[in-house]
Amino acid sequence: MPEAASIAAGREREATGILASFGAALSRGYRSWRARRRVVRMTNLDDHVLDDIGVTRTDLYDVLDAPFSQNPSIELQRRAQLNRARWRRGY
Repeated sequence: MPEAASIAAGREREATGILASFGAALSRGYRSWRARRRVVRMTNLDDHVLDDIGVTRTDLYDVLDAPFSQNPSIELQRRAQLNRARWRRGY
């Protein structure tokens, strides 16, 4: 009987781990979807506003072309930092 209880406990831990992994993936997908919506809304901004933020319209469309599994706001933030650094150096 102790062996059966051990097997049941192992299966319960495995099921809990699967559910936790599924929940984490679902959460990442939701965050990515929300970020994608925000970037889509940014396409309505004027070019001078985008320039103030540090991104170009091309940057917006490029990050929106990335796979859905990737959070576009992370890449957009990276591009904004690179653009600002280039603009400060005069490129």
